[in-house]
Amino acid sequence: MDLTYFVDATGFSKPVCPLPKGGMHWIESRLTLPDGHGIERLLARVGMMPDLDHATEWDLMIFDDVKEEFEPIRRWDIHDPHQSAHPFQARVDGTNYYYIFPDFRVPEDLASVCDLSQYEAFSCLAGDGKWRGRESKMDREETGRVRYTWRKGADRLYERRLDELVEAQKLQRDETWARLFDFETGALLSRKLECEAWNQFRKRWIAFFTDKDKPGEVWFAEADTPLGPWGYGRRVVTHGDYNFYNVAHHPSFNQDGSRIVYFEGTYSDTFSGARTQTPRYDYNQIMYRLSLDDTRLVLPVAVYRVRGANGLTHLWLRDQVEAAGAWERVERVAWFALPPHCREKGLVPVCANDQEPAVLSTASARLDIAPVFAGLPLVETESEVTLDGLWNCRAEVSDGGGPLNFPLQMPLQGTTVRVGESWNAVTGIGRFDQGKLELTLTNANEPMTFTLEARVKGRTLEGEWRENNGLAQGTWSASRADRTPPERRSPALAVLREYRRAGNGGYDYSIEVQPPPGCLPEGRPICRVWKVPGSVLTLDWKAQPVPGRRM
Repeated sequence: MDLTYFVDATGFSKPVCPLPKGGMHWIESRLTLPDGHGIERLLARVGMMPDLDHATEWDLMIFDDVKEEFEPIRRWDIHDPHQSAHPFQARVDGTNYYYIFPDFRVPEDLASVCDLSQYEAFSCLAGDGKWRGRESKMDREETGRVRYTWRKGADRLYERRLDELVEAQKLQRDETWARLFDFETGALLSRKLECEAWNQFRKRWIAFFTDKDKPGEVWFAEADTPLGPWGYGRRVVTHGDYNFYNVAHHPSFNQDGSRIVYFEGTYSDTFSGARTQTPRYDYNQIMYRLSLDDTRLVLPVAVYRVRGANGLTHLWLRDQVEAAGAWERVERVAWFALPPHCREKGLVPVCANDQEPAVLSTASARLDIAPVFAGLPLVETESEVTLDGLWNCRAEVSDGGGPLNFPLQMPLQGTTVRVGESWNAVTGIGRFDQGKLELTLTNANEPMTFTLEARVKGRTLEGEWRENNGLAQGTWSASRADRTPPERRSPALAVLREYRRAGNGGYDYSIEVQPPPGCLPEGRPICRVWKVPGSVLTLDWKAQPVPGRRM
C-alpha cells in the first residue's frame, strides 16, 4: 500500500483530530459524501471517551483537505459506549444507505448523516423505539413472537443492551438477533459483527468479527441479507494469548473477482493474557489475506420454509426464494444445510420436487433433478481399511512391566510404511499389505531396534512386538485416532426426518424431536443438518449491493 502520511513542520505525524476536550478521541464510522458543491468529503464520528464504558458526547466531523485535520460540524448529546464501526453501503427501495452497523443505518446524503432523527435502528422495542433500560417494552405479535423492524429515530440495541433485556427477562436469549454458532464446536459465539460487505464471489454478505470471550481470534461468517440469518462462523485466525481487535475488512483491495479478500486488526497485549510482548509488533496493525474458495470456508446456509399456494409449503434456499420473489412469504428458517455445489466426499445431496407440497429425496433416488442442499450422512463411516493417519498405540511387556502408550503417524505409500521422526526420536520402515503390518522401529537416542507385527481388526491393530538383539517382547495394539472433522461431531447437528401427514396428506419435514402438527409420529431419517441458532427471523432482503461499487 502506498500510504501518504500527514506530518507537522518537523516531519513527524501530526494530530488530525485536535479537539480541546479531555479523554480519548475515538475516530470511527469513516465515510465519504458529496458536500453542497458536489465535492467528495471525508466524514467520521468521534467519541469523547473518559473511559471505555461511556462517552461524554459524540461529534460528527468533516476532514478539511487544506488543514489536513477533522473539524466538528455536529455535536450529539449521546453517551453510548465505543464500538468500532466500519460502514458499508446498500440500496433499499431506490435509496442508498450507509449501514454504520448491520442494525443501524442512515440515508447516504450529508443532510441525513447530520440529522440523528434520520438514522434507523433495527429494533424490537415498542412505541418510539427509545431505550428505557429494564423498563423498555418489547414489540410482540399476538402469538407472543418478538417483532424486529427498522425504526427511524430509534435507539440502537447493541450487545450490552440486549444482554440487559435478557437479564430482565424481557427477551429470551434465542430472541436476540444475529446469533451465531461455532461451526466446529456448535458453541454460541459472543460475536461483534464489526465489519460486513457484499462479496461478489460468494454472492452473499460476508462478515469478519471477534468473540468477546476469545479476543485474539477472528471469525468469518456469511448471510443472505445484511441482517442475516447468520448461522455459523468459522475461525480463520488465532493469536494465542494476544489480543486482536478492531477488525476491518477492506473490499477495495479485493482481487480475482472478490475471491481474495483482505482484513486487518490491532495486535496488542493490552486486555490480554499475553505474558510477554512480541518485539516490534506489539500494538501494530496486521493484515491478512483470505481465499474464499478454500473448502474449509464452505458453511451451512439457511433453508427457508416458504408459504406457497393453498397453504402448502416450499423448502428453498436463497436463490429459489429470490427467483420466485417470495421473500415476504418466508415463514422461518427450517434448518441450515450445506449449499448444493458442495461436492465433498460422503455428503448426502437432497433434492426437492418442483410441485406442492414439497417432497424431499436423496439424489441417489432422483438423478433427474439437481439437489437443493446437502447434508451429512446419518452415521460417519470409513469406506476402506487404510493405515494412513495417526494411531494411539499401547505396548504390553511379557515380564509384567507397566504398559507403554505412544502415538505413531504411519503414512502409507503403496504398501510401504515410512515413519518419520516423531515420538521420542523414533523412526521406522515397514510393509502393510492385505491387512497385515510388519514394521521395524528404531530409537535414535538409544541403540535399540524393535520389530512389530499386527493385523487390522476393524478400527484397531493387534499383534506382537520384540526387541531385536534382546529378550524383551510382548503384545501391542493400536486404535486409530478419530479422523472425523470436528464439525461433523458438533452438537449443533440434528437429524432431518420425513413425516407423513395423517390422512394421506403428503409429507412434512422437521429437525424437532416432536413431529409437526397433524403428522404421524414415526419419521424417516434422511440425513443430518444444522440447527437454527435463534428463534427470530432477521431478513433485510430489500437491501441490495450498490451498483458500480467495487465489492
